[in-house]
Amino acid sequence: MFSHIITPVDIIRDPLYGYIEFTDLERKIFNTPIFHRLQYIKQTPSVMYVYPSATHTRFSHSLGTMHLAGIFTERVLREELENSDRAEIETIVQKIRLAGLLHDIGHGPFSHVFEFHFLAKMCGLNEDDLRKVNHEVIGEEIIRNDIDGIKSIITSDTLSNNDLEEIINMIRGDPNPNDDLYKYQIVACKNTITVDILDYLARDAHHTGTKEFNLIDLPRLIQTVRMLPDEKRIAYHARAVPTLYLVWICRYIMYLLVYYHRTVRGFDLMSGEFLYWSNKEYYNFFDENQNKIDLDVYIQLTDNIFGEMYRLRDNNSLKNTRRSIEKIIRRQYRAAYSIELNGPEYYRYFMSKPIVHEEIRRDIAEKAGVDEDEIILDIPSINLPWHPYFPITHVDFYRERDGKIEKLREVPGLLRGLHRLGGHYMIVHVFMKEYGNEEKRDKIRKAAIEVERRIKGENNEGQLLNY
Repeated sequence: MFSHIITPVDIIRDPLYGYIEFTDLERKIFNTPIFHRLQYIKQTPSVMYVYPSATHTRFSHSLGTMHLAGIFTERVLREELENSDRAEIETIVQKIRLAGLLHDIGHGPFSHVFEFHFLAKMCGLNEDDLRKVNHEVIGEEIIRNDIDGIKSIITSDTLSNNDLEEIINMIRGDPNPNDDLYKYQIVACKNTITVDILDYLARDAHHTGTKEFNLIDLPRLIQTVRMLPDEKRIAYHARAVPTLYLVWICRYIMYLLVYYHRTVRGFDLMSGEFLYWSNKEYYNFFDENQNKIDLDVYIQLTDNIFGEMYRLRDNNSLKNTRRSIEKIIRRQYRAAYSIELNGPEYYRYFMSKPIVHEEIRRDIAEKAGVDEDEIILDIPSINLPWHPYFPITHVDFYRERDGKIEKLREVPGLLRGLHRLGGHYMIVHVFMKEYGNEEKRDKIRKAAIEVERRIKGENNEGQLLNY
């Protein structure tokens, strides 16, 4: 899949797409130290403890997202090219490719573990606070502060400061009301299928060795994507419905069996604790009192922080950091049981009353006859079709009639069937802190089964997740 609009200066090999072309402007950006930092931040850091080959990085994902952004944009603008100035179209393609290239530049050590397990779970940030310091916001700060000349590179040639603002809005998925909507749907829009999602699902499946989970027919999606002429929105031909259905299946399987695998989540928890203590005892990259990240320190950090702290672990001032390192090395957090909860009623029950988590943990500990502090609950959820933020929810479809594109008023039948499944699929992972004590683990497992019966109102043991 080569570009027909941009002017490439070279190519890079890629395991998914064969070759990725890049322009001179893109080469200048990914040759900067701040972008090369992504070479040392893994895409799925804890996954490698279950799938050892999953050592790919945010760097390769960013290149892949840039590549797909260009391919999709060129396809969407194919008809426009016949009636518009080629240089104008090339500028649009370049801006959307840059949004794809830079969308993850703000990630911290251990990728999403930094946000969801360090900032949210360990530091107690709520959703509103987290939105102020997530990787998108940090990435915007990196660009605006012209770190390593990123901003200067973008605006030094054919692009203006207004173009830069447009690129930042594309990364946010935040449309300019006076601009065409399709530009903001390609890279990072919450309510549709994006090239970010398509690349990470396929790339993660490839590098974990679970290629059978990659059900995405990318050529079919590219062949059927169009821009609705009146609304300037992204839409797919009705014939692509089975293809989009398989994107959902792929996403569901990857979350269930890879990202939310109980061992992976155990390492997420331990890595969050490690970041917490290494921040408190050594780095001070996050101020808990002000909920503020020290950008100068933050941009120096990568996954290599673990090796640096391991080297200093005998320092007497790092005793809690040392304990967190030992937990990871000894694979200490082990799941005793996992409870599956499928349905919106469970989501409302768990999410509307956070104290429920503590009540369940206390109940399990009491029934198992162990100290409450010996148990950790982890409750990830997978949003299913027609949940407000599920990607397929707001996909538009079209059909061609008499040579014209006509938007469908209803979602095609196959996807309508998914509506009945809408909501959240939740997993309650019950972890024990003491590794190797099988007797205690069995007690916790049996106690968790009792609690599961109470939650579900069942007389059976439910389902134990054996991945």
